[in-house]
Amino acid sequence: MAFIANSNTPVKSQDGWGEWFVVNSRYEGIVCRVKRGDFNNYARKWHWEFQFENRYSQDVSFGYGYRSQAQKYNCVTDRGKTLQAGDASDVTAALIDESGSVRVCVDNVRFR
Repeated sequence: MAFIANSNTPVKSQDGWGEWFVVNSRYEGIVCRVKRGDFNNYARKWHWEFQFENRYSQDVSFGYGYRSQAQKYNCVTDRGKTLQAGDASDVTAALIDESGSVRVCVDNVRFR
């Protein structure tokens, strides 16, 4: 079961989609859910999937990123999304070297 209160809390692995959670407490209308997939033998990493939802009543753009919990540096928001009010994003994926948990972060939020 996923449990994130903010971008510094890890998401535990799960079979199937976890619960929706608030990634950054400053932006409670942007929620995410995660799912860990199979191990990629070639890359020697786990396949993780991510989906965001905008629960605000207005459109929003934001930066996001994810990383292994074991990595010592901050989560870099090197990707971006724009979601209309009430919409969920397409699923995005990443290969991450940790099977037990990942970190998700959201910042640079702009309302449209």
